[in-house]
Amino acid sequence: MKISEIITEATGPERIHVGGKRTIPNPAYMPSVKYEGDPSGYNFGAQQKYFDEFSTALARNGQKFTYIGVAKSKAGPDTFVVISPTLIWQKYEGYSPGGGTNNVYALGNKIKATDFIKFDKQKQDMLLSGTSSIESFEQALLSEKNVSKYIKGLLNSNFDKAEIIKSLEKNKELILKIFTGMILYSFHDRPELLKTINNLIKSVQKYGINLNWLTLSYWLENDLFPSLEKPPNMSTYFIRNMEILVRQLPESKELVANFLNSIAGTLILVIINDQYGKFSENLMRLVNLGFHYNGLDHHKKDIIKAILTSMTKNIDNSKILDSIIALQKSGIEWPELTTIKNSIESDQ
Repeated sequence: MKISEIITEATGPERIHVGGKRTIPNPAYMPSVKYEGDPSGYNFGAQQKYFDEFSTALARNGQKFTYIGVAKSKAGPDTFVVISPTLIWQKYEGYSPGGGTNNVYALGNKIKATDFIKFDKQKQDMLLSGTSSIESFEQALLSEKNVSKYIKGLLNSNFDKAEIIKSLEKNKELILKIFTGMILYSFHDRPELLKTINNLIKSVQKYGINLNWLTLSYWLENDLFPSLEKPPNMSTYFIRNMEILVRQLPESKELVANFLNSIAGTLILVIINDQYGKFSENLMRLVNLGFHYNGLDHHKKDIIKAILTSMTKNIDNSKILDSIIALQKSGIEWPELTTIKNSIESDQ
């Protein structure tokens, strides 16, 4: 069909199912409709390479694209959706140049077009096999350790709830390890990943699946926190990481406070041995995070020594004073602290 033969009534579906309850609009129903029908009759232009790559993968699985709906976007280039039995390709153009997206949907999972053509043949064939095997789904997605695509794909797939729960349970340990691996070395660089993980957990719960291990508290207490206790993670950077955690996920504040108090002795030794001599500052930061452990008498000598050392390193005495006050507010009543506090106040 040529552009001059503009259709007056589209023949394809108005909404195209891409997995689960998700649908995308068919451009053939837009006022600016340009073409509808056999994909072979459309000039893909700069997108031809993608069409060829997708067609080759489909052909290996005895399939081909059977329908396309095209409309002219306000930005200029065409917006289109191409359909095959197991692969749907959507090239969406926004309202301004460069504001579009280029994705495919396979087994209910949304994948960037550039990523799909980079997959090896085995992975492409798993996605295009047309099988409802959840094992194939896991191999194609979870093998990449991309837990986000795996969970979103499951929830948008046609698998029933029992199958989804079985898959999640089977991969429990791997899912939690991937969550922790995403965070351990990216607290500072990509703190938003904490929200990503929490949103993934919530998406499963909103779907109506409630697993006792797939909760924020379980993950923090049973996987992330234990990993943070191990070298080299247990350092003064640990405090910064806890601050980032509470800032990104305020609902974790009580969990963090309980964790800090459960490892009080270890924490005190870490900040006492801080090579930068910031014991007082770090102690105050811990108290602000909910650190209120009263059983520190065992470390009393080291703590007093660290405070006195801080006073000889040209550290702002007001910070030392704040730390002493914070310690006292947490229930520590050592005469030595009062003596140091009075000394600092008398010099101010």
